[in-house]
Amino acid sequence: MNDLIFRVTVKTQLAQLNWLITVYLAIGILFYCLFGLSLRPPIAYIYSAVFLFDILPTLLVHVQYYRVNNGAVLDINRELHRISYITPHETLSYNFDDISSFVRVDSWGAGQWYSFAEYRYYKITFKDKKKIIITSLMIKDIKYVLEPMLHMTAVKERRFVAFIRKR
Repeated sequence: MNDLIFRVTVKTQLAQLNWLITVYLAIGILFYCLFGLSLRPPIAYIYSAVFLFDILPTLLVHVQYYRVNNGAVLDINRELHRISYITPHETLSYNFDDISSFVRVDSWGAGQWYSFAEYRYYKITFKDKKKIIITSLMIKDIKYVLEPMLHMTAVKERRFVAFIRKR
C-alpha cells in the first residue's frame, strides 16, 4: 500500500508554534531577569507592539487553520495517483489529473523571523469546482512535501499573513 495519511495532530501544531514558543519564552525570561514584572511605559509599549504585530496574527492564523483542517484526513496514494480528503461531512476522492487549480499561499517573510512566517496553505480546485484547503497544520513542511507528492508545481501567492479567504 502506497498511501500517505495526513491530519492535524498535537505534534504538527507544536511544530508550527515552535518558533513562537521558543523565541518568546526566551525573550520573556530575559525581560523578567532585566526588568522584573515591571510594565513601565517603554516596556509596556514593547510588549503591546510585539503582541499586536507578531503573537496575535500567529495565534489567529493558527486557530483558523485548525478549524479548517480539524477532523479531516488527507490520503494521498502516489501509486494510483489519487487524492482523498475525508471530513465528518463528506469524502472527496479524485485522480491527480482532476486537479484544475493548485495554489500555494505563503505568509509574507517566509523563512524570516516572524512567528507566522511558516504558516501556509494550498487551495486545490478540482474540475467539478469542488475545493479543498490543506494547511501547514496538517502537513509539516508542507511546501517541501505536497508538490513533489502530487508531481505538480503550485501557483504561488504571498500575503502579509496567509489567512484563508473564502472564495
